[in-house]
Amino acid sequence: MRFRVNKTALAVAQTFAFIGLAGCGGGASTDSAQVGATPNAMSDAPLQEGDVPLEHSTVLMQAQRIQWEKIDTVAPTVSIGWVGDVGPTGLVDMGGKASDERRLYHVRWANDRGGSGGARLRGTMLNAVWTATAIPLEVGDNRITVTAEDAAGNASQTTRVVTRAAPAPAPAPAPAPAPAPA
Repeated sequence: MRFRVNKTALAVAQTFAFIGLAGCGGGASTDSAQVGATPNAMSDAPLQEGDVPLEHSTVLMQAQRIQWEKIDTVAPTVSIGWVGDVGPTGLVDMGGKASDERRLYHVRWANDRGGSGGARLRGTMLNAVWTATAIPLEVGDNRITVTAEDAAGNASQTTRVVTRAAPAPAPAPAPAPAPAPA
């Protein structure tokens, strides 16, 4: 029999385990506690389909963030590798690479003309390919800033200007036909 663990349920269980250890005085060594996504859990092992650790968690547990900050002071790297064609609705897809020497947390995009969102990550905790789809553009130049953040909160950014052309004006109506001779 095979069991699947919900990411939210796992995060809640890890939180309670950590609180229990801290409350009873356990886990008070100089090394980080071995709870879920700890700094000692870094790996370059392949991820399961759709699974990028920490990407979907809404709040990184503060205790874990503090542990990461102690050992990770280097920001991740991020690059924009490609930008798709701007569609007729003004939406564009883009993607690139992100990496960190310890653990990637997430990649986000922001448009200076409005809009922001998260990118999908595929790869490992150390090296991933990111993809952002359906980024809305306004007519003219749009400055898209992509930010990669690691588990310690270190971040780096890169920017690309994507231009959306103004739609072509509607064609002039055809002239009215001349009246028929009498």
